[in-house]
Amino acid sequence: MRGRIESVAPLVAALAITCVFAVLHVPEAVPPGHVAGEIKPDGYDYAYGAQSLLRGSYEVTWDGTRRPPMYPPGTSILLAPSVAVGGVEASVWTVYVLALVLGLLAALLAGKIGHPMAAPLSVALTLLPMGPGTLARTVMSDLPSSDLPSAALVLLQLAALVVRPRARWVIIAGFVSGYLVSLRYSNAGFVLAGIVGLTGWPSWRRNALWYSAAAAVPVLLLLVFHRWAFGSPLATGYITGWSGTLWGAKAQQRSGCRPQLLLA
Repeated sequence: MRGRIESVAPLVAALAITCVFAVLHVPEAVPPGHVAGEIKPDGYDYAYGAQSLLRGSYEVTWDGTRRPPMYPPGTSILLAPSVAVGGVEASVWTVYVLALVLGLLAALLAGKIGHPMAAPLSVALTLLPMGPGTLARTVMSDLPSSDLPSAALVLLQLAALVVRPRARWVIIAGFVSGYLVSLRYSNAGFVLAGIVGLTGWPSWRRNALWYSAAAAVPVLLLLVFHRWAFGSPLATGYITGWSGTLWGAKAQQRSGCRPQLLLA
């Protein structure tokens, strides 16, 4: 009985710290008079992009120009449930919840790979600094891009701790990693990192095959989405919505979007 209490206590402490974070930040989770948080045009593109997806298209007009959002659709898809319930003003609630999930994922991962007391410490170090508190009130892709790799690491850790059915956890981790690409295209490097990490496992070739096949599913769906939204699997919102390059300007002329310079 005592051993069970000692093993549960760190997770209870981690949950308590998460609740403290929630109490500290919930009054500011929805800034009055703001749509989609504190930063634009990023947040506006994400939130209005979610609203557009719910209506069966992928265009925004919040800046006076009808155009596709500049960013990949993954963040807008995550925002869609909040937008469906409360409109674009409620989109920040998805990000706020993801902040809480990030803390709990940190606790779970730390508790699995380290001392049980690492769980509350990891939550404190993850949530209580100023950065996560600010991002929890801002509609951006930063927190989703932290949550999903953390979730994939937890899943792979679970897979490493069990003999069967290990493939199930590897497949889910692969799918989560592949979905990261729809948040930021540069997240494709995380998929490759996962494959490299699996090389240290027994039967790594089979696990890497499962992981790669699962990761390919959301990536292929993203290419299909590009074909539907932009007219080509290789076209993106950076090209058709905002890019000032010759290639992007020609694509914008065909789509009727106003060419603008992308500073990145």
